[in-house]
This record gives sequence, C-alpha cells and structure tokens, in this order.
Amino acid sequence: MKNRTKLITVICSMILLVGVLTSVSQRIYGIHMGRISEIEKIPVFFPPKVNGIRVDITAKEEHEKELEEFQNIEIKIDEALVRLIPGNTFKVYICSYTDLWNFHYENKNGILKIGDEKNAKYTKGRDYFTTSGLWNIPENRIDIYYPSGTQFQTVKIFNEYGDTRINNIATNTLDLNMHSGNAIVENIRAKNMDLKVDYGDLTLACPLDFQGEQAAFALHSGDLSVTDLYCKNEIKIQSEYGDFIGKRLSGASLDVKSHSGDVELINIQSDKITVSNNYGDIGIQSLTAQELQIESQNGDVNVSGDLGINTTVTSQNGDVKLNLAGEKSAYEYMLSSNCGEFFVNGTAVEIIMNGERSDSIQGGAGAKNKIKAQSSNGDIYLSFGKK
Repeated sequence: MKNRTKLITVICSMILLVGVLTSVSQRIYGIHMGRISEIEKIPVFFPPKVNGIRVDITAKEEHEKELEEFQNIEIKIDEALVRLIPGNTFKVYICSYTDLWNFHYENKNGILKIGDEKNAKYTKGRDYFTTSGLWNIPENRIDIYYPSGTQFQTVKIFNEYGDTRINNIATNTLDLNMHSGNAIVENIRAKNMDLKVDYGDLTLACPLDFQGEQAAFALHSGDLSVTDLYCKNEIKIQSEYGDFIGKRLSGASLDVKSHSGDVELINIQSDKITVSNNYGDIGIQSLTAQELQIESQNGDVNVSGDLGINTTVTSQNGDVKLNLAGEKSAYEYMLSSNCGEFFVNGTAVEIIMNGERSDSIQGGAGAKNKIKAQSSNGDIYLSFGKK
C-alpha cells in the first residue's frame, strides 16, 4: 500500500511539474493560436529552431520608397497583410519579421510587381513554425500608396496567408485570389471583378454613382457581404460554407449558389435572378425581377417585392412565403405541397376532391404573370398587394 501511495504521489508531482513548465513556457514564448499585429516585448531566451537553425523572431526589416507612376499592380506573395491606400504619391512600404521571407518588388513599364521568396534554409520546417502557434510572429505588411483619383488598368493580388484591404481605388480589372485571410474592399470602382477567398470573410462596397460591367465572387468557407454593386451584365455569387448578405444589388442577371449558410438579399433589381441553397434560409426583400427561380433543399424561403412574368420556387424541406407588390388579378398561380397547408392573403385554402384533400391549388388563370411554388414538406403562404 505504501509503495502504491508513493507511486501516485510521484505521478501527481510529475503532472504538476508539467503544468508549471507549460505555464512558464507560455509566459516566455507568448504561446497563442493566431496572429498578432504588433511585436510583443517578451524576451526570447531560447530562440526557436527551424531545420536546426536558430531564428530571431524579433528581427524587423522595413523598406519605404517613393515610386514612379504605375497603372498596373501585380502581387503574388505567400504571407503578409496587403493594403492598398490612397495618398499623395506613388509609394511602397514593406515590413517583414524574421529571415524566413525575402520580399522583392519591381516598378517597370507602368507595372508594379511585388513577390516574396522563402528562405531555403527554413523551407522544410516553415509551415509548422508559422502555423503551430508556438511563437508570436508579427504579421508581415505590404502597403501600396497611390494618388487619389488614379485610374488603374489591372489590379491582381494573390495572397496565400494574410488579410487584404483595398480602399478607394479605380481599375478596369480587379482580380483577388486568397487562400486564408479576410478581405475588405471599400469604395471600389472596378469594371470587372473576380474575387476568390478559400478560408476567410469578404466584405465589398462600391460607390453609389458607379456601374461596372460584371462581378464574380467565390468563397469556400467564410461569410460574404456585398453592398451597392451595380453591373451592366452578370453578378455571380458562389458560397460553399458561410452566410451571404447582399444589399442594393443590380445587374442584368444575378446568380447565387450556396451550399450551407443563409442567403439574404435586400433591395435587388435584375431581369433574371437565380438562387439555390442546400442548407440554409433564403430571404429576399424589396425585389424587382422579371424572372425569379429559387431552389431550396433545407430551409425556409421568404420573398417580398415586385415579381414579373415568371416566378418558380421549389423547396424540399421548409416553408415558402411570397409577399407580392402587385394585386391578385395580375398573377396566375399554382401551389403544391405534399405535406403542408396553403394560405392565400392570410386565409387557409383547402380543396377536397373525391373525399380527399388536394395537394395543390391554383387561381388567376390567364393572368400575364405566372407563379409556381412547390414544397415537399412545408406550408406555402401567398399574399398580394404588399411591398
């Protein structure tokens, strides 16, 4: 019994010792999961090793220089915060920490190119070093300044790991491709936009007086917010995992595809609108469209606005609510539901045929505007004369 007690005491002491050492190491190295934007003044008694080489994580290198005018921006980097900032002159500022990265740039023939290279000594162990969270590494930063009112031809940014912030820029083409990081794009005047973020949120807003040609957004995992986007042609949205909210959008066509997340559209104008969602609700307010097509697998559908010639709503598991601006006489409708009830202007409607309840109702035969709503497992609400 005494030996067993001693063994338990030893084990408990070892567990306590490990806890103390872990706490101390956290104080020394500033252990955390994620990034920091400023150097933490913590002494580094035992600098980390990568491939057996000591790395000074407090080393800081800055470079700032005014440049000749350029009309094109091409950035392809592995890891940094990228900011495009309006100012008084053309200028570049690069700030990096440790000697894991070597940044370089070139301004030639009106094209500013910025890239980086991994230091070969650390390439093999770099991923664990930078992503494990065992050391606080301040974020690399690239700032590009340009005079307000500059009209760019192309802006291309490929950023593997890091946030991107773009403010008040005008360009014919904006091409943004990010793997992991958040993007904020404000006051953007881009005739053609193609924005892709694999893991992170994307927020975009345009000036009210600007109309572009076309825009495309693709997110794998993250929320998307788009405001005041007016295009002559197509607006295309694709979101795998995350919510999408669009306010004041206008285009010849709007195509929204979502796999998992809520879709919310407010104040939308388009000739043709297509929305599909596998897992999540679909809400559309203040809508004006000649043709509307909605497909929902699992979630409620709620639409209000001025619907035109052709409206089709299909829902597998969820309720369908359509609040139309026009009067009842302007629409021909057909509603069907396998396991649900029908409501027209707030009144339950039930049709009995051969002693059995019908799974569909219809009305307004011959009207110009057609509405077809179907739900496999949910109720259908249809209201007229409401915005």
